[in-house]
Amino acid sequence: MRILTAKEVEDRLENKMESLLHEAIHAAKAAARSIMPLYLTGLKSWKKKDGSLATEADELAEKIIITMLGDHFPDYGFLGEELGSQGSKNVRWIIDPLDGTDLALRKIPMWAIMIALEVWQQIALGIIYNPISKNLYTAYRGGGAYRNNVRLHVSRVNKLEDSFILVSSFVKLNKNPFWPGFQTLMDKVSSWRGIGDCPGWMLVANGSADLGAHFGLGPEDIAAPKIIIEEAGGKVTNLAGGDTIYSGHALATNGRLHKEVIKLLHSSLTTK
Repeated sequence: MRILTAKEVEDRLENKMESLLHEAIHAAKAAARSIMPLYLTGLKSWKKKDGSLATEADELAEKIIITMLGDHFPDYGFLGEELGSQGSKNVRWIIDPLDGTDLALRKIPMWAIMIALEVWQQIALGIIYNPISKNLYTAYRGGGAYRNNVRLHVSRVNKLEDSFILVSSFVKLNKNPFWPGFQTLMDKVSSWRGIGDCPGWMLVANGSADLGAHFGLGPEDIAAPKIIIEEAGGKVTNLAGGDTIYSGHALATNGRLHKEVIKLLHSSLTTK
């Protein structure tokens, strides 16, 4: 059997985006209903080999999403934070079953379920659902980005001295070779705050923040926010400017400031 090219796969999926989006939302909300009792009574956590936290809610949500999407799209693969990779790597769902696990453990209502569809290493669709606020962010390639069906737009700020940046983890940032560049960047911007996870990403998507820098990430942390921010008019790359979700770090901007920030980061780049 002939393997379809990336263009052929994209053409076949183009008319299915609304259906794909609907099923992803359905799966996310079903997972949310199942884990909310665990969240309300208190999650039990443990550390994984990489030092990150996991809970029974993470595993349960991911299994539910895989089962539901697998029933509807049996030829698609999966890449999940808890259960890893399975099936096709050309067309696959990327799942973060509980983004902001540490927030959920502390009953801070800013965590979310994130699902994206990757087609030949390009993100075609993404959703982010917060079961507490009921905020639902959605996007697919060429279809715009929305929060609860209201169109999202990034900011129009075009000067660094007027910009507002969010940074996810100073612990990981100051161990990063881009740290000298970020020190210079934070001296140039108007203001900065330490806000990461899904809230940080979406503040860029809705135009409240102009820049976001995120570190110590897996592809599941980047995939859904990337398509939502880009469909809102912004840009998401790694810190080197590469269009990938597999570098462990990401820069999200309103697009207008992206090249300038990348240039600034590289101007003082040091290597270990």
